[in-house]
Amino acid sequence: MSRAMMWFRKDLRTLDNPAFWHAAQHDELCAVYVRSEMQWDRHDVSHAQRTFIQNNVKALHERLSGLQIPLLIVEATTFSHVPALLLKLAADLEVDGLFFNEEYELNEARLSDSVEAQFCGAGLAISRFHDQCLLTPGIVHTKAGTFPKSFTAFDRNGKALLRTRMRQLYPLPVAPSVNAIALKRVDYAVNIDSFEQFSDTHDYDTIRWPAGEDAAHVSLDEFITERVTDYPENRDFPGLDATSQVSAYLAVGVLSARQCWQAGEVLTGGENEGLLAWRRQLVWRDYFRHLLVERPDLCRHQPYKQEFTGLPWEDSPHLFDAWAQGKTGYPLVDAAMRQLNTEAWMHNRVRMVVAMFLCKHLRIDWRKGECYFSRHLIDIDLASNNGGWQWSASTGVDAAPYFRIFNPIRQSTRFDREGEFIRKYVPELADLDRDSIHQPNAEQALARGYPLPIVDHREAREKTLAMFEAFKHSL
Repeated sequence: MSRAMMWFRKDLRTLDNPAFWHAAQHDELCAVYVRSEMQWDRHDVSHAQRTFIQNNVKALHERLSGLQIPLLIVEATTFSHVPALLLKLAADLEVDGLFFNEEYELNEARLSDSVEAQFCGAGLAISRFHDQCLLTPGIVHTKAGTFPKSFTAFDRNGKALLRTRMRQLYPLPVAPSVNAIALKRVDYAVNIDSFEQFSDTHDYDTIRWPAGEDAAHVSLDEFITERVTDYPENRDFPGLDATSQVSAYLAVGVLSARQCWQAGEVLTGGENEGLLAWRRQLVWRDYFRHLLVERPDLCRHQPYKQEFTGLPWEDSPHLFDAWAQGKTGYPLVDAAMRQLNTEAWMHNRVRMVVAMFLCKHLRIDWRKGECYFSRHLIDIDLASNNGGWQWSASTGVDAAPYFRIFNPIRQSTRFDREGEFIRKYVPELADLDRDSIHQPNAEQALARGYPLPIVDHREAREKTLAMFEAFKHSL
């Protein structure tokens, strides 16, 4: 009789889970989730996402219980303690092998290798699967056999592979016929109810993001059936409910990218312009993950364009604080930052606006903004967050050229024409007309307790261009 153990990580689901499906082919199966608060601290994981993970682990526990599969929760101080802990658990439960899905961040990938080394050294089997991407990292390359240096090349070379080498969808496995693993011997497991201690660390919108696979699929299906057709026209307007908002589920693996891809095909009955545009975002998500495998130093805060390593960013704590608190005097920027601070989420268009404002108006290091996003977003994902910030700072792959600098007022009038988004998050300006709300004059601002602009757009733009050009000439 074979006995296996499934290690859940950022794949908190039972459907379309390669490692879980294969593990469930054994006669007996138990599952484990390892919690490490110190590692979360080291990786700047937001409290909102920690609570979201907690709630989804609970939902997974209930779902597995329906399959007669026990889920144990164990605690490790840091990643360095995980291999020995998993090996001890495997020995105590007398399992034959461990199943898990890959993670592509540098520390997580090294952890996978360390776990495999420990298990193989003990004569136990290890089964590793690729789960997070539509295409396995490493298989997309140019005709010359190199990694694509731009998203356009990645998208072009990956299209044929998406038709032929995108992994299969895995169904819900059949519950083991006999599952008599004696869990009473594991006295160091954490009670599932102990996760309640995180409930007061951060409030997020549980109506927008209820926990569990069923809720995630309801959200996905609602977007595909009701909003995806108009996605290309509406996705850039932060005042509209036009995006999928399933990123939080994707970030912790309650949904897979493969499920998202397939849902569009099933629910729309075929491809349309809206679906194609949304799928392109899924390919971008893949691209940033493939980049982490190609360039692990991105996980160590290094710029993709190494020639920009020594850019002379400014150290301006008071300007950074004004940006972080949504008090820059630029209404769209402030509305976006207040949305982040109150909801643990931000619309994608304004993520680009506030990122470029920090880097190219305030000339503050993109890594500080990257860290701030990580500490506040419920859907924080290192690959996409890093890719987005480096795009805005012009230090990344396929980045905006350094001379491209968003005008936050123009972005506001273009993408929040009536000021609906600003009125919601900057209520002190709510009574202004549609022209004034994007750039209140000094009298209007002071009368409403709203700050004057902390920098002048034209002057900031000129200084940023001068910084980049001087740095280029110094190389």
